[in-house]
Amino acid sequence: PDSVHCADGATIVSFDLASGTGKDWVTEQSGATEVVVARGRVVWRTSGPGTRGGVVARAKDGNGAARVLAPADSNTRLLATDGCAVYFSSDREIFSYAL
Repeated sequence: PDSVHCADGATIVSFDLASGTGKDWVTEQSGATEVVVARGRVVWRTSGPGTRGGVVARAKDGNGAARVLAPADSNTRLLATDGCAVYFSSDREIFSYAL
């Protein structure tokens, strides 16, 4: 990969591996965690104490706004991606969302 994305508080940060520099890529993502990348998209989970969040995605190239793919809460966990979909668990069920 040419970059790595990670959650830092309420911000998704993109690190350019060639230069070693990082930049705020998406902000205001309360409880952001569990970042995965697939099919040109970056996907993460948001949630906060007592609030509903979401499984959120944005194009890796930064075009367009972040959008909620599915509702999530603090029990939702991103599990994996196979390049075609992102898989997550919530309330003892496994869900997938095609990318």
